[in-house]
Amino acid sequence: MQVLDRLRDLFDAMAASPFGPWLGLAVLATAVLFFITAAAREAVDKALSLRQGGRPLRLFDLSHGDAERAIVDKVAVAPERLWTYDEEYLDHFVKQSGAVSVGSRTALEAYRDTVLRWDIAFAVGMTAFIVLFWLDVATAAWAPLWLARLAILAECMGVLYGFADVAEDVKLMAILGDGRAIVDPAEAAAANALTRVKFTAIALSVVGALMFAVLTAADRLLSRLFGVLAGVVRVVRRLFSGLAPARAG
Repeated sequence: MQVLDRLRDLFDAMAASPFGPWLGLAVLATAVLFFITAAAREAVDKALSLRQGGRPLRLFDLSHGDAERAIVDKVAVAPERLWTYDEEYLDHFVKQSGAVSVGSRTALEAYRDTVLRWDIAFAVGMTAFIVLFWLDVATAAWAPLWLARLAILAECMGVLYGFADVAEDVKLMAILGDGRAIVDPAEAAAANALTRVKFTAIALSVVGALMFAVLTAADRLLSRLFGVLAGVVRVVRRLFSGLAPARAG
């Protein structure tokens, strides 16, 4: 209870600060943009999983072991979700996503023109949240000197994350722009370097990683909840359709 009381007092103090309203707005914008991006991303993931089957690639699957086999055996995912990728993987992603559809577009077009564009907006929102949060802490009267200095460092990591994430999205949009094979290893290496900087910076920002984890968990919970509700609706419809009286011939 004491921990919860201290957390409540901390949030109350932050909300009452001059940065409080802007921080709340940043949290709201970040959450909304996350769910918009996640919905578009899930549609692309679903299309790719229906084509390939199996489990999707995870963060470090191409960083160790037999990367070529992992590419063949597992479902392709967006390159920005992998710690390691090169021009060969980008070629693979282009082929797989270009062969399946999301609505009236290919999955590649949906990823390039929708996911990456919304992800830029999400990166800006997340950066604003990280910077405002740590700026609030650094300028608070209750914060000890060591915490204020740590806040400045974490705030800088938030800014670095924002630049890296936006640059990564722009770079991937340029690489995938024509939907053809990737032939420049240097461009792929530059995109991968930005991805690694993004992951490292958001982890060192602390609150950015926590916010992302909370939003991801909420998205999964809501997806399961809506999936269960959809299943219940289908069962009820079948039940009532079975009970309905037959029409006279």
